[in-house]
Amino acid sequence: MNLDEVISTQSILAFAKNGAPMVYDKNSPGYESSYVDGKGVTVNVKNDGGPLMVIMPQSEAEKANNSARSISAIATIEINLQPDKYSHLEEPYKELGERVITIGGPGTKIGANREFKVSELEGKQTLVVTGNYNINKGQSQEQIRYRGIDLYSFLRSADVGLQSNASEVVFTAGDGRTITLPLEDIIKDDYINGVTNEGNLKVILAYGSSSVDNPNIEDGKPLVENDKSKGYDPKYKNSGGPLTLVVGQKSKEDINSSKILKDVVKIEVLASATDSWKHSTSPTYAQYLDKYTIEITGTALKEPKKYTLRELEAMDDIIIRDTYTYIGEHQHEGLDLWKLITQKVGVHPNAQLTAVKVVASDGFSRDLLSVFGRDALENGIADGLDRKKIILAYAGDGNPLVPDTSSDGYTSGNEGGPIRLITHMNQGACLKNVVQVVVDGEQLDYGALFDDIVGHWAREYIEYLYNKGIVNGTSTTTFSPERNITRAEYVKMLVGIVNNDPVLVEEKYFNDVPLDQWYAM
Repeated sequence: MNLDEVISTQSILAFAKNGAPMVYDKNSPGYESSYVDGKGVTVNVKNDGGPLMVIMPQSEAEKANNSARSISAIATIEINLQPDKYSHLEEPYKELGERVITIGGPGTKIGANREFKVSELEGKQTLVVTGNYNINKGQSQEQIRYRGIDLYSFLRSADVGLQSNASEVVFTAGDGRTITLPLEDIIKDDYINGVTNEGNLKVILAYGSSSVDNPNIEDGKPLVENDKSKGYDPKYKNSGGPLTLVVGQKSKEDINSSKILKDVVKIEVLASATDSWKHSTSPTYAQYLDKYTIEITGTALKEPKKYTLRELEAMDDIIIRDTYTYIGEHQHEGLDLWKLITQKVGVHPNAQLTAVKVVASDGFSRDLLSVFGRDALENGIADGLDRKKIILAYAGDGNPLVPDTSSDGYTSGNEGGPIRLITHMNQGACLKNVVQVVVDGEQLDYGALFDDIVGHWAREYIEYLYNKGIVNGTSTTTFSPERNITRAEYVKMLVGIVNNDPVLVEEKYFNDVPLDQWYAM
């Protein structure tokens, strides 16, 4: 789409005009009326009206006159939101908005179950859809307009995330009733209304409803528990809440009432059994398990660590398998890099990260912090609603990775291992033959225990021993790190380190150690 097409179909917030940044008015520095290009043609610029200008879509008359409506010198933009009448925002519905739904399961990327308030789901307005659904019960049919969140889009969003082997979704109602649907049914986005032939209906987690005859699509009511509940209105058929699973029909004859579940309180995503892609699967690949290591080091870490490939592949709690796009689409299995750094190695609590550099065996490196930013490191690279974690992969497309094309176990595409850095939609950031991760950072000083150990080489050791009760200061504010210690202080430190309890002695062993002194015990 060219610029003329953009202006004719949508508003834009412009910051430049005819090749020049926009300025406030004709008297502002940087204003240009025109210039002569390399061919001797005078080009009008007239870049006033900035630094920001809103340009409205053109009408047919404006296109003919080569003009457009605009607002100059934009200083603020205020967006007024219209309340969603289907949401549980006001009484008597507000209390239902505080109800929670639990979402989790092995087919998700969140691991442990996570709770979402109904109001929290209703706030995800970019996922909200409204549709007229036909509920076919076999002997009767019922038309209801539902509003809710697109369930598949929500499950694959960064809030939940789906594993590549996610297979089924189990829905549980407040009364214990369950429905299990294959993930394919959740993904499907072309369900129909068998009566009106309305199509492109999605599986939704509905929170509000209305009559299909209501001409105002924005007029709805939040779902309540049943037709006896406060706030129920028979015109809107708003029972079954606060959340109802709604699935359309696959055909006119499809009896879909069995797939409608009221008062949904739990969603569990199951995963199909998968074969391991680890190097331990065969002797051919097992030879690499103890031969190859990776070092995690850097100034931001509590301490550097080195792991063998065997140790890495045993970290099942941070291993993921997902599909990545770079020179085509590939599946990889490996370790969540951020979790490896933070959960397995440990970042110093006072560290402000400055670099997360992944290094290959030939010395080539990528600083992921500068390329992607911290959010992508922590939560994954955004791809629409989905997030793809940055991983250290040990397998690709079903095969363990090997060092190069001449290595034992090589098959098309599995070279560059046994550890490779994989990043989604960025081939240039991917890295083969990874041997080191360097996590650097600046230490933020939150105050030393003693004034005279700030900047001292032994500060960390002094504070460690003090917190263990092995040493004390020479006052409440000083430690005197350069002072010679006495024999008594030295013995106390030894006793503290070996964790022996002091013993009361009644016989004098040394002439210069009075029995009534603290260090005589």
